[in-house]
Amino acid sequence: MVITREIPRDRWRRVLDDLSRVHAGTSVRLVVLDGEHGMQTHGDVFALAGLSSDGEAGCESFSAMLSGAAHVTHFINHPRSLHVELLWESRTANLQIVDGDGIRTLISLGPPLLQRIAPPVPEVRRDRPMTLGVG
Repeated sequence: MVITREIPRDRWRRVLDDLSRVHAGTSVRLVVLDGEHGMQTHGDVFALAGLSSDGEAGCESFSAMLSGAAHVTHFINHPRSLHVELLWESRTANLQIVDGDGIRTLISLGPPLLQRIAPPVPEVRRDRPMTLGVG
């Protein structure tokens, strides 16, 4: 099942923070579609370091931080819209961001890393001696 939603401006920061937390360290592909410069691609060799939204209404900017052999930060100034597509079967996400000049940035996030979705290991209590049930 695929669900695509336009995210209201007042939820941009929260949604980007949530996606950053869930998809941190996963593969990421970033494509910029610009009528003047054509298609520009970053990806397949990068992992997601984070997504963020900064600034006040009308002056926002988004940034996508990518890590790999080099660290790349891609800025999107004056975003007009944010659409998020969640693909439940593969646990991946796609973002489409349109800036003030109409330039589209597409960000594809890989599935969460296994250790991020596995349940935590219970803590062993050390404040009393262990017993073997003999008694």
